[in-house]
Amino acid sequence: MGVQHRLLLGEGRLNTDLRYFDSNAYGANRSGDAGYGSKVDNRAISAMFTYHRSGHSLGLGRQHLSGDSAFPFINNGDGATAHLITDSQIGKFLRAEQRTWVAEYAYDFAELNVPGLRASGKYLRGNNVRGAESGRDNEWERDLRVDYTLQDGPLKNLGFSLRHASLRSNIASQRDIDETRVYLTYSFKLR
Repeated sequence: MGVQHRLLLGEGRLNTDLRYFDSNAYGANRSGDAGYGSKVDNRAISAMFTYHRSGHSLGLGRQHLSGDSAFPFINNGDGATAHLITDSQIGKFLRAEQRTWVAEYAYDFAELNVPGLRASGKYLRGNNVRGAESGRDNEWERDLRVDYTLQDGPLKNLGFSLRHASLRSNIASQRDIDETRVYLTYSFKLR
């Protein structure tokens, strides 16, 4: 369940994104978090507040997971999404009892007469992870991104995206990762 709201505030706009998931089922929990029993038992509650003004966007959020298992989702590989505010380039921050802070900043260069160019950064810090061996563990991730979409010409709507992420963790089942990705996209309308 989720609620999104937009409010004009001063010279900008405040976006609110509230989410709640209650996942309970019996069966095998194959989340990769050492199981913690055979029952899926997770509640996720999150809030993200983002203020937009003059091309700038600044967001702050908090996510709290409770229950005996990690947040369940269908993992179709590297492009899978968990529909959480903490869904990032590398990590999902969905482990049992994890608490996560999120801070993000983005700038749309259309304000400087460079339409189609956007840069952003995101930082997540999760703690209180229930680890199988080490008690309470933590992890953090930093994502940096630059996107550009051609605005006119024969290649109009061709997009380029450069993304770099770093994940650091003291969780036994998670290794530290640095990753750079390059995306080439093309958008068109179906009529």
